[in-house]
Amino acid sequence: MRPIHALLITAGTLCLLSAPLLAGPFGFRKAAAPPPAPTPAPAAEPDATPTPASGSIRAFCIGEGNFLKAFPHLKEASLDTVTPADYARALQFEKQEREYANTVITGFPWKSPAYSRAVDLILKLYSEAGFKNIILTLNTEPQMNEIWNLPKPQRMAFFQKIRDLKHYDRITTIAAVDEPYLDKPVYWNWSYKKLQGAIQEVREAFPGKKIMVVFNDAHLDRGIPPGIDIVQSDFYPWYMGDKVCNSESAWKREVQRALSALRSKMAPHQQLCYVAQGFHGEQFGRGGKKLRDAPCNADTIRWSFEAAEQAGCVGISYYKNRGVSSYEGVVFTHLMEPGNESAFAEFKRLGKLVLSREKAN
Repeated sequence: MRPIHALLITAGTLCLLSAPLLAGPFGFRKAAAPPPAPTPAPAAEPDATPTPASGSIRAFCIGEGNFLKAFPHLKEASLDTVTPADYARALQFEKQEREYANTVITGFPWKSPAYSRAVDLILKLYSEAGFKNIILTLNTEPQMNEIWNLPKPQRMAFFQKIRDLKHYDRITTIAAVDEPYLDKPVYWNWSYKKLQGAIQEVREAFPGKKIMVVFNDAHLDRGIPPGIDIVQSDFYPWYMGDKVCNSESAWKREVQRALSALRSKMAPHQQLCYVAQGFHGEQFGRGGKKLRDAPCNADTIRWSFEAAEQAGCVGISYYKNRGVSSYEGVVFTHLMEPGNESAFAEFKRLGKLVLSREKAN
């Protein structure tokens, strides 16, 4: 997952299959926290052939980047200038998005003096727009901030600031950390014990909230702590090359491979969600030479959705919805930008399909 300001959820995720835990995505009813375990349980063997789970997805997630597009006043320097007309315009925009999404992930720079005012305003807006699941990210990618490198008392003070929010009760899920095992220079490369300790801190700080952690496929042999409720996979098939990008069967196979690898490490109570590819990417090398394209079209949007359902995912988001950005030599043009109209239309169709299931139940 990439920085939240550029995200779909991040693109970010996600709901629930099993009625004894929840009536709907991300905590329509609160599930009891699973008991902490001091050591990881032995991993089950990977399931190479995921069981079909048609209709499993119940949470269709969008990201806060959409909101900031519609509500540009939400910046530290101009937060006090937000007028009732500004808010009404943003609310109307989010009600339109609510027609094809029931889940949203959001956050705000934790160092900002305007943090509490900004997040309260965001939570109020999404709640009034009708989103059932609101995920608050702790903004925990290393290239964004150092929440998990702070002295514990300072981190606890930040968590208290969140609990003191006027609209704290609107939060259903806390996104605790992103790709904790990834060993690239700007990431964490945590041990299982370190991740388990962080999850315990979040559990104690935010009782009754679900906890989500995003993983890629790095070092999954370290295990997944049972204190995590929602396990999210961050895997984009385009990295596998043109043979995957241009083949429905290959695309789905790679998605299901990544999801099955993660599933094999999960406890029975944990729910699996998927951050799908929602961008067209152009990778450039030295001298501006284009190396490859990453497709974002109606087919790839649908392939990801169908592969996630086949793997039994309960939620999906498409990284990312809006904007043009660059990361590690790749220029991303996201699915709501000009040129991706067919992809956006398929995105909305699938979102409305998920919401129709919600109404049926």
